[in-house]
Amino acid sequence: MRKDAQVLALARQDRAGAQRTEANVSQGLPTGSVPYPILADPDGAVAQAYGVANASAYDTPAVFVIDAQGKVLWREIAVQIDNRPGALEILNHVP
Repeated sequence: MRKDAQVLALARQDRAGAQRTEANVSQGLPTGSVPYPILADPDGAVAQAYGVANASAYDTPAVFVIDAQGKVLWREIAVQIDNRPGALEILNHVP
């Protein structure tokens, strides 16, 4: 089963901060690198646009499947960071 999709992560940091986060996360992975880009959202504008921004430095953990036209096909908004769907569940929502 091949699905064409791009995985991205969003960090409420400037570009340098997002790069540091990527480096820190990469250290704990067997491959030594995060297999997707971590994008900077320093002012929280993207998080705000998707309804997951909050007053703290960390936005609400969420996963979105968005099509090539920018339409949200599926979303899961978590209460806690460790309460997110797994990769297989997410892939089930990718067309």
